[in-house]
Amino acid sequence: MIIDTHTINSDIEEKNSISEKEEEPINEEDKITLEDLAPDGGWGWMIALAMILITFIIVGQASTFAIIFDDFLQDSGYAGTVTSIGNSIYAITYSIASVFTNILLKRYSLRLVGIAGVLFHVLPNIALAFISNVFQIPIISFFEGFGLGLIFTVTNTVFNSYFVKKRAKVMYASQVIIAFGGIIYPILSEKMLPIYGFREPYNFIYKTSAQRAMSFSSIESHGGAKSKFIWKSLSKRTSTISASSLVDLATHTTCTSSDIRQLHPEKKTNEKQTDKENREKKEKQNKEYKTILKDLVDMSLVKNFCFLNLCFGVNFVYYSDIGFIYLLPIIITDAGHSKDYAALSVTIIGIAELTAKILLSVFTLIINIKSKYIFFAATILMEFAKIGFLLCKHTLKGALITSALIGVVRSWLLVSQPLVIIEDLNIEKFASAYGINSVINCLVTIIFGAIVGIIRDWTDSYEIYQISLLVMNSVFILPWMLQFIFVDFRKWRKQRARKANIIDHWE
Repeated sequence: MIIDTHTINSDIEEKNSISEKEEEPINEEDKITLEDLAPDGGWGWMIALAMILITFIIVGQASTFAIIFDDFLQDSGYAGTVTSIGNSIYAITYSIASVFTNILLKRYSLRLVGIAGVLFHVLPNIALAFISNVFQIPIISFFEGFGLGLIFTVTNTVFNSYFVKKRAKVMYASQVIIAFGGIIYPILSEKMLPIYGFREPYNFIYKTSAQRAMSFSSIESHGGAKSKFIWKSLSKRTSTISASSLVDLATHTTCTSSDIRQLHPEKKTNEKQTDKENREKKEKQNKEYKTILKDLVDMSLVKNFCFLNLCFGVNFVYYSDIGFIYLLPIIITDAGHSKDYAALSVTIIGIAELTAKILLSVFTLIINIKSKYIFFAATILMEFAKIGFLLCKHTLKGALITSALIGVVRSWLLVSQPLVIIEDLNIEKFASAYGINSVINCLVTIIFGAIVGIIRDWTDSYEIYQISLLVMNSVFILPWMLQFIFVDFRKWRKQRARKANIIDHWE
């Protein structure tokens, strides 16, 4: 019996036309705009408050690690190696968690994923107060990185979904408050360290991490009608895309199998039937793999050279900054200064960051400028500031003054960094963008972070270590400059010409 493929294809086209008609109300009535997704206020202020509290605690705790564990790391003789290994493992688990957050958010609530991240981050850090060997730090970094990957991806995605027009202004104002964490925690650690040793202060400080679980309880609960509409609309849009993809797949599969049957009208043998079943199984497996891959990564971002250029540039600068700040107290003591002055330098950086963030917030209220341009300018200025620190750190006045300059410039980096990679993207791509960025961060940390740590231990010189970080900071200055000239500037000229044409047309 010969199958009439024309009749089958006609039936499929009719079904497709019916499904398109059914989807029309979704496309027209529930079409998601940036204004719908971002109320720029309302419950978004509670989201911003939760993000501030979470980041405040994380930033504060990170600034105390080198102060509290200075002697413990130096006595081991493996300070650079342990730090590099710990950072590499941390980056791996951080990137894995960030990528899988996109899938988890489709299956579980924001609050549940966020609280799970808090538990993964808090419990290992409390255990850090009881370690007896420096090589236990990388083990703890494994769980800590996974938790932080969940935390930051959820908080950044939710915050940027609630704010579009006010995003930069609210983010910059939030960073002003977060900067207090870098001031308060080092002072608290420095006061407690002579009295209790390194274990009790660290245990006390990380117990404050439990406050993050309370912050995540506000991220989803009591979201109001607007919040429910946002996520309901997103679900509808995802369902619509999935349904249309399945219809296309069904059409293709049906047409292919129909053509085969038309060419071979005879009764199929058992061997051919088995081959067909095997092909169907392979097609089904390929379909499942593609579905999983699409859930994990947005391939349009992977193919976007400008996006990848921004991600690599941000992460090279980020590691250079973290690698410096993380070991700054040790670098200060290695230059011949006391631990009190080491703690003072961290505090000065925190105060300078806070002051600069306040001024930057005022600046952005007056002048509207994209975050990537602020980040680019800060990268260049940071190169000069760290060169000044390298040359002047042996004198107390020089070390403190250059530390203050680093704090001022660092505020530009920290404030603009979360917005650089997503400010030109649609909201639906935020979670995937942060996931891809975390994978790149992982690669940069593992490869180049390990190289920098090995160079430090091999040369036994913190000056060479700083030079290595300076090289990392400057690698993507030229690629970013080329992108701004040949991509952004051309786009700006086209937009300007289009506006001029519209004005001339109306006149």
